[in-house]
Amino acid sequence: MNDTEKKRRIWTWRLCYANRKRFQQDKIAISQNEIDQEIIKIDPNPCLGMYVVMPVDSNVMICPQNVVVVTAQQRKQLMKLVHTKKLQEYNRITAQLKLE
Repeated sequence: MNDTEKKRRIWTWRLCYANRKRFQQDKIAISQNEIDQEIIKIDPNPCLGMYVVMPVDSNVMICPQNVVVVTAQQRKQLMKLVHTKKLQEYNRITAQLKLE
């Protein structure tokens, strides 16, 4: 694993951990490896800062069964919904993204 891959893995895990606070969760139940596997399903050669994982259901702990891979831009839009407490809309969008 080269430095860029390590940086990408650390960056995505840190964002996932930061999301935990926004969703008022005590912990996350997903590893760097599991996050990386989810992202690689979408893009076999992802760039640093391109993709992140978000919980599909904002009320359930972040774990491999409850994540969707989104772009960094999509994350910004989704986090605006979380910030404005529009969690039903957030859950609807992430569930739809998970199916795509």
